[in-house]
Amino acid sequence: MSRRVIEPRATRPGFTAAELLLALALSVVVSGAAISLIGTVTRADSVAQKRFEGEAELQGLYRAVRNLSRSVAARRLPDSSAGGPQPSESDLAPIIAELREKMTNAGQPFTEESLRQQAYDQARANLAQKAASAGDERETLEPRFDLRLDASGYGGAVPVLEAVVTEPPVPPAWSSESVRDRMFEAAPVVRGVIEGVRAADFEKDGWNIQWRQVEPPAEPIVIARRVKGWEWTVLPRKKHAKDSQQWAEVASAWYGQDFPRALRMRVLMMTGAAADWLFDIPRPIAEIADPTEGEAFGEQPGGDEQGQDNRDGPPAKAPTRDDPNERGGAK
Repeated sequence: MSRRVIEPRATRPGFTAAELLLALALSVVVSGAAISLIGTVTRADSVAQKRFEGEAELQGLYRAVRNLSRSVAARRLPDSSAGGPQPSESDLAPIIAELREKMTNAGQPFTEESLRQQAYDQARANLAQKAASAGDERETLEPRFDLRLDASGYGGAVPVLEAVVTEPPVPPAWSSESVRDRMFEAAPVVRGVIEGVRAADFEKDGWNIQWRQVEPPAEPIVIARRVKGWEWTVLPRKKHAKDSQQWAEVASAWYGQDFPRALRMRVLMMTGAAADWLFDIPRPIAEIADPTEGEAFGEQPGGDEQGQDNRDGPPAKAPTRDDPNERGGAK
């Protein structure tokens, strides 16, 4: 009887169970690290994108407020409207003598024409002050610059800036209505408001700051989105030694002499971006008379194309202003 010899099977190359488990554990660790890295990069990119968008919104808001501060329009002084009283030689003589003595003592150079122009401006302002204070007409007229706190309807007050300007601080919203476009282009001055409006998702997007043109009426234009908070203050122009030089949250101006020296705005965006701006209000300020009955706001009868007061200046020897680009700024 023959015996059958059983030969062992040839071994095949492969991995043991322990090796497979180790490889699986390593792949899980590497995959988790890669996913975590991708998530971190994605979040960082999202934060950077939101911050970039916030900076872009701030830039648009800055340009709008800067344009507004440069184009504010005051009410025309009473003495220069509709043939009102003009300074006479008897009004100018004592002022010229006082200015001449003051500049001579200070050793400052001057000309007779410059003295006469300064005296005319001062006498004209004095007459205007008398005319305005006689009936205290500021109480009955709408201010040309009005910084106030309005009830928001959300349990608090919201800062609002209303002003009359020679041109809108932002371009108009696109419209196919040619009538509205013509109305916008024809108006030499407009009245509008920079205000805050709650976004649809307030918890996420906060406030939208918009320019709303009141006269002539136009569609509101959003200037900045996703704003968390903002604050306006002004530095009043010091007329007398006793006047305060503290920043104020509310202010109104009718005539050029009422306008503040500077306008400040602080803004905080939902993205964390923030800004603190100071805007100088240039001098001299354009003077625009109120429209007469039946005229559209801003249509300036008797004024030049820019709505400036086209008075001839002092009677006889009327020089032009020595420095038409004179600016008043916060010091």
